[in-house]
Amino acid sequence: GHEALMLQMHLLQSDIEACKSQAAEREETAGKQIGALRLKMQEQQEHLLASGRNVLALEAARAFNKHLYPPEDSEVEQNGEVAAADIVQLQKDNRDLEQQISEKNKMIKQLQQRMAELKKTLQKELVSL
Repeated sequence: GHEALMLQMHLLQSDIEACKSQAAEREETAGKQIGALRLKMQEQQEHLLASGRNVLALEAARAFNKHLYPPEDSEVEQNGEVAAADIVQLQKDNRDLEQQISEKNKMIKQLQQRMAELKKTLQKELVSL
């Protein structure tokens, strides 16, 4: 009877060790996933910032060009049409960028929710050891 109990205890201890190492692996995996998600979010935020800077640079370049090459009297009417077309294009670009930002924000929220779920799962698994 004593040997059987010792054997059972030994088996339980090795089960506990196996569970602990599985939990450690899961924690490491979850940590890597969280790190990858954070990196992805950071890249997207940097991309958004770069997109915003590109628009500002484009607008500045257009303004600078108009300053460098002011319209002559004969070109005023034609240039007015171009300016209107520029405004329409800028408004369209602006809407596109706002749409992109909205989509990126949704994705960031989803990634944050996923991270929260991973953390909860990880905590549950650690508690259950």
